[in-house]
Amino acid sequence: MALGGLKKQKRDPRRFKLGWLMQGPFPELPDEYELPTLRVLDQGSTDACTAHAIAVISEIQEGVPLSPEWQFKRTKEIEGDFKSWGASADDAAKAATKGGLEQAQSPYRFGNEERNLIANPANWDRKLDAFALKHAKGSYFEIKPFGGFDLFDSIRHALWRYREERQGVVAGVMWSDGWSGPIIYSPGIPSFGHMVAVIGWRLLYGKPHLTIQNSGGDRLGDQGRQYFPRRVINEAFGSKWGLLMFVDEDSDVVKEKHWSIWQKILNAIAKLLHKFEIRAK
Repeated sequence: MALGGLKKQKRDPRRFKLGWLMQGPFPELPDEYELPTLRVLDQGSTDACTAHAIAVISEIQEGVPLSPEWQFKRTKEIEGDFKSWGASADDAAKAATKGGLEQAQSPYRFGNEERNLIANPANWDRKLDAFALKHAKGSYFEIKPFGGFDLFDSIRHALWRYREERQGVVAGVMWSDGWSGPIIYSPGIPSFGHMVAVIGWRLLYGKPHLTIQNSGGDRLGDQGRQYFPRRVINEAFGSKWGLLMFVDEDSDVVKEKHWSIWQKILNAIAKLLHKFEIRAK
């Protein structure tokens, strides 16, 4: 099954690490924990996996179906090239901080309209961006191993830490074509970049497996869900593709709390370079 649509994200030392917000001692984790999703999405033959994964995670919090179409449009608007294939985790996450349009308000649906029509910002009423602000995420953070945990348990602890906020994780991965069943037993042969929603974990055959909600419809895996063991998560997932969680804290406040002097300098330089790029255009 062809999915995909994720580009490698660029290295950015200014990116927040979720471990900075996690304070020990860390609690004992339950055998199982899963967030209740609203629906199973299907990206079809498009390259909009990022938009679908973020829609799944965001609408759990918001309690209303959100439009992956608007999310993809906003992501391509931030990138600046709606015709290019796929999107990076960072651009997709930045789009989520700009809002989330309710599905009922979206004039377009993947499967009904052409991909380029949906991705082109010129085809959208700008008033919809104002409506989308209601469901904007506060900021986003990168998950890396912290507190002595491997990546598998770092993801579980992040999910458990923010369980009251019903926060999930959007995870980028070099996907394998062989990963079509409910349980993924081995890393497989890398094929393409893909983003999925991590919504918890389940105990299978006596061992915890992360629960992934994919965007291939309910025909994939266990009615849209797949279960990944520790080895596959630790080997195939990671920051090269993006492993992010949204936290409803103001990014400026977080910067003051957690950025070092060096990171603040890098941020100032990045802003200056961005201004020069805009002027050059």
